[in-house]
Amino acid sequence: GPPHDPDRRFFARIMGEVARHDYEAAAAGFRLFVELHPTSSFSAQADSCLGECEYQVGHYQEPIHAFDHALSRTPFNPSLAAAAFLRKGNSYARLGDVRHARSLLELIVVQFPATEEAAKARQTLLSP
Repeated sequence: GPPHDPDRRFFARIMGEVARHDYEAAAAGFRLFVELHPTSSFSAQADSCLGECEYQVGHYQEPIHAFDHALSRTPFNPSLAAAAFLRKGNSYARLGDVRHARSLLELIVVQFPATEEAAKARQTLLSP
């Protein structure tokens, strides 16, 4: 959309919070964005960013839901999917759910083998 597009301006303001590492404020902004603009072309990215912000502040259950929501919003986007699955796997690991974490990391390696996320997943899987 054009630079004066209200969705784009709102999203850019929230990304400013991310740039300042104010993840709590950014998470609140992304939640509001998704609530107010559920059909925006930025909504999947907002859900994904919400998941990342929640992860950064140590809320590991919330990213799982946010990334699931991001993945359900869009036509399949391999780049978003690989990143979402990796962060979901890391979230499950932080929650102590090794089975789900391992399953997602293995999925990344198989489904997205040439990605940076697959390299990270392989490294995690091979770590003692």
